[in-house]
Amino acid sequence: MLSPAYLKHLKSKRWANSRAQCLKRDGYKCVRCGSTKILQAHHLTYERLGNERLADLITLCRACHEREHGRRFANETTPARDIRKVTYGMRICGRVRSDELADLELIRQVVATLKGK
Repeated sequence: MLSPAYLKHLKSKRWANSRAQCLKRDGYKCVRCGSTKILQAHHLTYERLGNERLADLITLCRACHEREHGRRFANETTPARDIRKVTYGMRICGRVRSDELADLELIRQVVATLKGK
């Protein structure tokens, strides 16, 4: 079970920026298998939680991330058809270009931010 403090951190702008930097550094690919689908930033250490260094993080696809933790994650992504609707709407509004979005998880975070969550 994830702590409330950790969950709050994962919703912060600071985490979104750290995560984006990690994905960019790793070329928007899983460092274990090379997948470009459902990418997540994995903490190598929780020593500096909230003040992570880029070296504290690596990019993993969801499958490799689940293997790393030895458990399945709850369903955290939005269905692909909804993602297509969201990215189309965001392009129409001029808020973001779809080619700037690395993966489905990042789109979900952007939508949550736009909704004020």
